[in-house]
Amino acid sequence: MANVDPDDLDLILMCTSTPEDLFGSAPQIQKQLGCKANPLAYDITAACSGFVLGLISAACHIRGGGFCNVLVIGADALSRYVDWTDRGSCILFGDAAGAVLVQPHQLDIKFAAVVQACHDKKSLLFSSF
Repeated sequence: MANVDPDDLDLILMCTSTPEDLFGSAPQIQKQLGCKANPLAYDITAACSGFVLGLISAACHIRGGGFCNVLVIGADALSRYVDWTDRGSCILFGDAAGAVLVQPHQLDIKFAAVVQACHDKKSLLFSSF
């Protein structure tokens, strides 16, 4: 447990491809946590890479924006959209959630990531709704 009061949060990042609200679930989480300070809260929708992008975003907000307590949440409920008769792909998707609190550190620790998008590989895993 991070033992941080909800009013000490500076930012809430909700990383999901299956939001409960089309306009974003992060503000709802802010309300459910009882944040009176109204920290910035927004969703990141990036499928499988969402949580990693949330961590990268948290690091950028801390480094460049002076944020100290960034809550990064990854949650998906993909079982609602899975074709359970397609045994080739249904085993890849499920429901899960997790969260971390990202804070600045006094040590000179480097956090780096290389993230790329490959538009011509979409046929590897594709779903149409």
